[in-house]
Amino acid sequence: MFYSKSTGGFYDESIHGVRFIEHVDIDTESGETLNRWPESNPDCQIPIDAVEITAAEHLALLVGQSNGKQIAPDVNGYPVLTDPPTFPLTDEIAALIRQIDADADAIYNAALGNRATEYAEAESQAQGFKDAGYAGAAPAYVQAWADATGNTAQWAADSILATATAWLSAQTTIRPSWVNSTFR
Repeated sequence: MFYSKSTGGFYDESIHGVRFIEHVDIDTESGETLNRWPESNPDCQIPIDAVEITAAEHLALLVGQSNGKQIAPDVNGYPVLTDPPTFPLTDEIAALIRQIDADADAIYNAALGNRATEYAEAESQAQGFKDAGYAGAAPAYVQAWADATGNTAQWAADSILATATAWLSAQTTIRPSWVNSTFR
């Protein structure tokens, strides 16, 4: 797993391509390795500034984010958890948020249907799968997430639940309580 300071995104070699391809010179007569060297993979989509992190570090960052923290790069480009910025929301900003939400819902509903219903169903399926001990066939949304990311159904369910928690936390952080109670 990699994190890029320039994009603020996470990258996985199984999805975005390996960064380096190893070349090997072998003696055709003896089969002995003469030389090895890495070469940049031109098909890799991982930004050049990306730093490698462990799966455990990635999970800790997602958990922290779902608990209201923000993921930001440190001075060396590694992702760390920080407190989100705080700023007061004016009535004008709250009105703009409501308008943006209404416009986004109208566009999404016209194209694909109600997004809140879709997200709620994905979260419900992921929670049911987790509650069942990740046993049996994965529900449709969970399996689609797993297929899209190249990960296991258990990882997909946990990721859906972490995303749902992070979204609720972010929504609560950026909006005054009266906006959240009105538009949830």
